[in-house]
Amino acid sequence: MNKLLMEKWQVKATKTAFFQTVKAQRLAISELSFQEHTIIFHASLFQHARIAACFPNASVEAIKTWKLLRSILFRPNRLLAIILCAALWYLLSQTTFAITLDGEIRMREAIQSYLEEQITLPRFRLDEEQLQNKLKEQFKDQLNWLEVRRSGSRLQISYTAKDHAQIHTPAADRLIAQRDGVIAFFALQHGEKAVHINDFVKKGDVLVENVLINSNGKNEQIYVEGTVFAYTFEEVTVTMKEDAAPKPLQFYRLLFRARNEVSKHFLRDDRIEDENILQFQKEGGTITMTVLYTCYQDISTPR
Repeated sequence: MNKLLMEKWQVKATKTAFFQTVKAQRLAISELSFQEHTIIFHASLFQHARIAACFPNASVEAIKTWKLLRSILFRPNRLLAIILCAALWYLLSQTTFAITLDGEIRMREAIQSYLEEQITLPRFRLDEEQLQNKLKEQFKDQLNWLEVRRSGSRLQISYTAKDHAQIHTPAADRLIAQRDGVIAFFALQHGEKAVHINDFVKKGDVLVENVLINSNGKNEQIYVEGTVFAYTFEEVTVTMKEDAAPKPLQFYRLLFRARNEVSKHFLRDDRIEDENILQFQKEGGTITMTVLYTCYQDISTPR
């Protein structure tokens, strides 16, 4: 036990009653001694309430946590480390490292371009309400609805375009894989599946056919409507010039940059499924990070 977090108790009780209570309540005690009708022992301050309930007439010396504070104050290195940790925590909690967009892909490029002109990431104390008002004003003729929400050190911008609600005419074309992946899910209303769940497909493979063999054994043209989702894999490498920022901050800068890079062409329901850091090193004044991403993506819709 850490003696800096211990209390010294004195209990007036018989040995038999004392040990029965300690065993029944599973109390952790140490440095046990006996003086006439008094039992003296030490216990963690975290057991204070339980011991006080078991022995209402017990007395206890003042908590010695001031020893811990003194040991910190008289060791500048520890005090400095605590101050730096607190400062770093505050800095990271108030800094925006990434902005993600959730909406129609045709508007994404315009909003992304505007954000790159107006905001340099990472950004300290970025006001999401002020950003939301600026975006609404900038794209008032193109958007029906827009909302900016904060999630930790990331801002999520969700939006819908004015002509989003439009009549959809199912296509007669087949659904073709736009990239390699492992089939995960079919969100299919019409069409004939050409592959199955867990099949590995390559870019250009047919996912959903627009031809069905009818009861007469003849090919019948059908329309296709829906999307196909798959697990895709992408290795992303990002770099930055080494600066005086703490190493954890440099790490998170590159990590959020990698996430932004892998998700910049995401469609509405795409997401990052897994993230594995393959490399994080400094060489010649340059910091390099390589990340392997597993993503859940719509691979049937052209980007």
